[in-house]
Amino acid sequence: MKIDHIINAFNLGLKFYRGMCLLAQDRAQSEIATKFNNEKGEHWVTVNAENGNGQHVLLSGEGRVLAGMGGKFTGVKIDNIPRKKFINEKAWQRKEQANKKTMNYTLPAKVHPEHIQNRDRSGEASREQIIAIAKDPDYDRLSASRTLADGAPVVAYGKIPAANMGHIVRATDAKGRKINVQYAVVDAADVAASHNYSGDRNDKFYSDDPNVTRAIAGNGRIAAMQRAYKQGTAGDYKDALIDDPTHGIDIESIVKIKNPVLVRVMQPSDVTADIGDRSNTAGGMNLSAMEQAQNDTKRIDLKGIETYADGSPTPAAVSAFIDQMPESERGNLRDADGYPTRQAQERLKAAMFAKAYNSEPLLHIASQAASMEQARIVKGLQGAAARVADIAESNPEIRDLIAGAAERAIGEARTMGNIADIGIERDMFKTEESDAAERAITKIFKAGGEKTGR
Repeated sequence: MKIDHIINAFNLGLKFYRGMCLLAQDRAQSEIATKFNNEKGEHWVTVNAENGNGQHVLLSGEGRVLAGMGGKFTGVKIDNIPRKKFINEKAWQRKEQANKKTMNYTLPAKVHPEHIQNRDRSGEASREQIIAIAKDPDYDRLSASRTLADGAPVVAYGKIPAANMGHIVRATDAKGRKINVQYAVVDAADVAASHNYSGDRNDKFYSDDPNVTRAIAGNGRIAAMQRAYKQGTAGDYKDALIDDPTHGIDIESIVKIKNPVLVRVMQPSDVTADIGDRSNTAGGMNLSAMEQAQNDTKRIDLKGIETYADGSPTPAAVSAFIDQMPESERGNLRDADGYPTRQAQERLKAAMFAKAYNSEPLLHIASQAASMEQARIVKGLQGAAARVADIAESNPEIRDLIAGAAERAIGEARTMGNIADIGIERDMFKTEESDAAERAITKIFKAGGEKTGR
């Protein structure tokens, strides 16, 4: 009986002692917090208190570590530090490892770089894209993605330390094939892109050495991040990378790297002969010629377009038009020396045509025109597009009249052959209009014929 009393008394005393210790700790913590809770919101907290080995950590007003924790996480938001860093780290790591899919990074005897890059990264359009990304890298567009063509660059080969690896996810290529990729952090300087941000070829990328880590998808993004770190514009990107818990990479590994870049690592066995096509092709369906022209009308002002006497745009006008495009669309609109391509000129002419006549049926006919007679009418209309747009501002009915007349003329040309045989001066109009309007339209069509030598 006495023994029971002694045991009970001991337990009560022990609980009292523990309670006093906790109270003292709370008071001390309160004093510290009061002392450092200044106008900036800086304050102290205790982490790892569950196992009795609590650590005091000084936080900023937004929750970033300012002091404590051995200096390992200075600048990192406390909420983004994995819980495994606080308690039972080894058990956590074992659980994480068990949940990971298996990846095989066995290197081949040699690499075939000609399979990887199917784009010319030396051209002006590529340089413009790299400069635009490097100016202010957007982490949201350079991080999580389930396609190869977007998000964090995809790399392969070489050897990335296991401590720098994160979650394994599925990614889909342009042909619908799904492969496993693993998030990782690497130094920007340690990844070989096919060309640098100046457009110069990187011989290291084009070697057959399997020990070189190469960009498989995202050569431009890698080159852009290399430039961003060199010019000091990657600060926000780096902060966002550190604060992002979704990639599963240990924060301590990230902060150790001078110029960290988030990548997705492919298994070498997944780098097939058609990987360039699978990774560099957008998954969405391309616009038709008519859809593209209608979309481009939003990017032009016909009054501001400089044209030659025949109505075709000058190179300066085409170049200005290209500048209105998103970087992703400029690849085939300028040649390696930066001059507009023929494709760019034709695209601007189509946009001018669409905006001047504002007729979907006529635009459809123009994009499908096959015979010489139909092409002559379209050529005449293209040459007059800027002038018609000027007239249509004050007389929109003239534009409708021209569009209707052109539709009928093209229809007649399909059956009658030579446009000279068509009585377009009078009988092609559905409604009675002025002689002046009819003569103006006839002149447009005849101008098209004269320029083709007919």
